[in-house]
Amino acid sequence: AALIAFRERLGPRPRRVVLVSNAPRPWAGVQRILDGYGVPRGAYDAILTSGDLTRALLAERPGARVHHLGPERDGPIFEGLDLTLVPAEACDLLVNTGLFDDATETAEDYRATLAALKARDVPMICANPDLVVERDGSLIPCAGLLAEAYAEIGGAVTYAGKPHRPVYEAALAMAAGL
Repeated sequence: AALIAFRERLGPRPRRVVLVSNAPRPWAGVQRILDGYGVPRGAYDAILTSGDLTRALLAERPGARVHHLGPERDGPIFEGLDLTLVPAEACDLLVNTGLFDDATETAEDYRATLAALKARDVPMICANPDLVVERDGSLIPCAGLLAEAYAEIGGAVTYAGKPHRPVYEAALAMAAGL
């Protein structure tokens, strides 16, 4: 209701609302969640997720050998793209969507894997720059913590979400095209 009221207060000049999410999955999954919360689709014009931006970055690297660092539930981020998912030791690109088991693991559990990838200078795309998220009253580690750990050892990280500039540039471009 607040977004609808906000849009009405903007007046007759058309304005576009693009919701930006750090979900490491395509926008349709976020739209289903918003629908479940009862957010009217008329409250926004488009959704851009860090998963969408990650997919765009992956599309720029056809044929890439990608290692997915993250839970299987984030697999839709790779659907339909020209890439091959491979083990860490065979990859030329790392896509980080989060910890495999964010309820029990920490970034420390990934230190050896990250060090081995850094030794080969494998670049990382961080598909969810959040460091933590609150779930059921607890703070749960996110992909951003792994990206931070990788950057601390000199690994190259591209952040595909808030609060980093590329996602806002993509959202503005999306709004301009609506």
